[in-house]
Amino acid sequence: MGKTKTGGVVATQEFANPVALLKLRLSKWTAQNKEKKNLMDMYIRNVKIIEDAFDQIKEATGISSVEEIVTTFIKAEEQNYSLYNYVNMLNSEIDTIEEQNRNIEGQIAKHEKLALMSQNDKEKMRTRLTTEIKEMQAATVAKEQQITAMEG
Repeated sequence: MGKTKTGGVVATQEFANPVALLKLRLSKWTAQNKEKKNLMDMYIRNVKIIEDAFDQIKEATGISSVEEIVTTFIKAEEQNYSLYNYVNMLNSEIDTIEEQNRNIEGQIAKHEKLALMSQNDKEKMRTRLTTEIKEMQAATVAKEQQITAMEG
């Protein structure tokens, strides 16, 4: 490093102007302090809003302890959650019962239709269904024979 006439070390560019350096630091600290002040002001406003809300709750409910208010709200929330689950379960049961009712109504309509049929119509239907069953059995036997023939 070079020496000056007075024998001191040559100052670097960074420290050449201490006033400018101090002004830069001051502006940086000022900006940081403004940001911190804004955050603190916002925090204080939020705290004030919460305090006002608790004061209104205290006035409306007659409960003077903040802890008791919080406990009461937590218990109420748990109860609301339980009731919500119970209502969902009831809605599910209602859906199931409605489906069962539709099935029963269909069966009732089917039986009413059969009750209105004459004995002759019932006999014709029985004969037709018996014929269909025999035809299906014959088709099944034929398919089984085809399968056996393919395997063998």
